Amino acid sequence: KGKLHLTFDLSREPDPLPLTIQISIYTDNIPSVELIHVAASEKSIDLPLAALPSRVVLDEQYHVMRHLTEAETPPVLAAILGSSHIIAVISPEERDNFQPLIDALGIPDITYMTPDNVNITDLHEDNLLIAGTNSNLSKMLFGEMDMPVGGVHLRIFKNPFHTAQRILLADVANKAEAKAIQQKLRHYGSYSDLAFNQGRNIRKEIADTENGILIFERTPSMAVMPDQMPTLDRIIPDLLEKRVIFVGEQHNRFEHHINQLHIIQQFHKAGSDFGVGMEMFKKPFQGVIDSYLSDKIDEQVFLKQTRYFEEWGYDYHLYKPIVDFIKKNHIPLIALNLPAKITRQVSRSGIDMLDPADKDLIPDSLDFSDNRYAHDLREVFALHNGQEALKDFNYFYQAQVLWDETMAETAYQFLQKAPDRKLIVLAGNGHLRYRYGIPERLHRREMVSSAVILQDETIESGIADYVLQTTRIEGIRSPKLGVSVEENDTGLLVKSVVDK
Repeated sequence: KGKLHLTFDLSREPDPLPLTIQISIYTDNIPSVELIHVAASEKSIDLPLAALPSRVVLDEQYHVMRHLTEAETPPVLAAILGSSHIIAVISPEERDNFQPLIDALGIPDITYMTPDNVNITDLHEDNLLIAGTNSNLSKMLFGEMDMPVGGVHLRIFKNPFHTAQRILLADVANKAEAKAIQQKLRHYGSYSDLAFNQGRNIRKEIADTENGILIFERTPSMAVMPDQMPTLDRIIPDLLEKRVIFVGEQHNRFEHHINQLHIIQQFHKAGSDFGVGMEMFKKPFQGVIDSYLSDKIDEQVFLKQTRYFEEWGYDYHLYKPIVDFIKKNHIPLIALNLPAKITRQVSRSGIDMLDPADKDLIPDSLDFSDNRYAHDLREVFALHNGQEALKDFNYFYQAQVLWDETMAETAYQFLQKAPDRKLIVLAGNGHLRYRYGIPERLHRREMVSSAVILQDETIESGIADYVLQTTRIEGIRSPKLGVSVEENDTGLLVKSVVDK
């Protein structure tokens, strides 16, 4: 009827008492408060709006006695203390040092496991204690942790594979330090991050969470001033000041690859010493890439031996100008990615099911703790819900983390081996937006200056340092037969024909 309304359904426990609930409605970051009166167990809410809000939150000031949602609940020590069961992952030689801490938790049923016999699959159902931030399991879940030496340090996380469960990551310098906090530990149940030295508390912090129940949220409309927008060439001087430049793409957009090539050309023109890391090529074929760049093999052999069409599949002419320029000007080309068969298998059955040879190819340090990254991946997973092979979000999540961590690890290794060189990373927008993919995972390994460039992405606060708006260019693409084929010992098997 030409008017804005906010509508949602509110459900409560059976036979509830009448109550009044505040709704905070944010417009231009200025909140207004509406009161709704609810008597029934279920009610449809319909509020007329004067303007489109950017955020709507229910009971933001906690005037109603209720259970907190998962988004409002910080991971705190109280969730571990006195729980009925926990898995304690601890090496036999450390067991004695940690025993006073374990006893202080007051948990009647404890399953002890050593770090070398625990799988990610074991983490899905229970609270978990991990002894030592340098353990392989800690690195696999939360990456390298920077925790002070000495005393006792405790950090509580939400279990990334079961957010209702908690993980206690503990460091204990020695048994005496653990005994010194044994009697006072229960007084600190409301904290997420604790540190003690000789029994004295030296740090206590609570993890940030949402306030209230989020009903609606959108990015406010952004005002772009076309006459004041810099061109790509205008930002090149700023990019030249950075050690790492991440340049995103939509894989099938030729104009995106033209922009990537232009940045590479400008760095070369400026005399910068740099390498180019590409998502499109897989690490096991780095030797083949090096042979091609040094003219030991031709392009046809290069594409065949890197399994480009099986591993990546996009029209090679999209990337050929970039590879040709790199080859002509003797610029290092770094294959960043894992073989597709590994990420495909992990997305279907998890990291635990990889064979030992494939596990040797994955990084030791993984980080599953970024809640926004996980939230956004859940939305992506929902789009793939019809695919028979993708049934478990946790496996899909593991595959995506593994993908980004591998590319970050490979970039880090290049920077370590070439401390005087810069690096330009070419990857899909999804691996770069909000920095939570490759950029932050590289930053965790080495704090380098960097810039993130996305192309034709929604403009939102914090999404990137630069977003390029491009004009679509339709080049001549390689012809396609319109059939799906599979190579076997006797030749090619036609599996399907496209119905034009």
